[in-house]
Amino acid sequence: MATTFEASEGEPLPERLVRALEEGQAVGRDKRGKQSAAVTTVKDQPYPYIDLRVDEHPDAVVELRRIYEVVKVQMLPFIEALPTRRNPKGDFGVEIRGL
Repeated sequence: MATTFEASEGEPLPERLVRALEEGQAVGRDKRGKQSAAVTTVKDQPYPYIDLRVDEHPDAVVELRRIYEVVKVQMLPFIEALPTRRNPKGDFGVEIRGL
């Protein structure tokens, strides 16, 4: 897991963490079995950047990857546009600011 994490330097942290979980699952798995998987990361805000969890799933790491891929397309653009301490107005574009 550590080798996979270190080899993905430069990638977004959530991606690196999911890859490390996938590698751990592929090479040995948890001796207790497959049941849950989670990734939570923060940036410079008081709220999580990514907060994903899969519980009671027969292939939790695969499901976590599927959900993360959806989040990358459907949620991260919104999260990136949220107001921040450095940019209190956010970055939603002209069409939304005019509302």
